[in-house]
Amino acid sequence: MLVEYWIHEGIINEGGDRDIAAFNTGYGVISFLFAACLLMPTGTSEFVKMHDVIRQMALWAASNFGEEEEKVIVKTGAGLQQMPEVRNWNAVKRMSLANNEI
Repeated sequence: MLVEYWIHEGIINEGGDRDIAAFNTGYGVISFLFAACLLMPTGTSEFVKMHDVIRQMALWAASNFGEEEEKVIVKTGAGLQQMPEVRNWNAVKRMSLANNEI
């Protein structure tokens, strides 16, 4: 599913949305990240785990190295019961509020 997400979001584009080369590239990236210990197995092939420090660094990089703090908002499993406060909704490009009570 992660590779499919990357393809649909345009992160990986090898000539078509469901092109075999795009899937191969995606799975190659995942293999590289596992080999570098940046991703860890969870006991099921459906999920991977990322160390908190690596996750924070990835979010920092995705926010243009801290310049655009609200570009990517991730509040996964934070126990939210309402939408988080955002100063500038136009700046938000990606948001994840999975596993909350919203």
